[in-house]
Amino acid sequence: MWWLHNGYCMAGWRGFGMMVIFAIALIVGVVFLVRYARRPDSGGFCSEGLGRRETAEEILQKRFAKGELTRDEYRSMRDDLRNGS
Repeated sequence: MWWLHNGYCMAGWRGFGMMVIFAIALIVGVVFLVRYARRPDSGGFCSEGLGRRETAEEILQKRFAKGELTRDEYRSMRDDLRNGS
């Protein structure tokens, strides 16, 4: 047969080595893509809902910093959150 040379495959160890290198590269690529997709700050396809969520008090602080709330509204809401009301 044309692909055999003295009873051995002509590709020999080179073919096997290339197959191993390709398999390793494929595995590394899949691991990289999964890790990239799961990072909350990456914008990957799984980034929504992952990572640390803001607390109600942090959201309140941001709203106050933006000027959406007056000082009295902020303090009243913050006290409500802290007292569990």
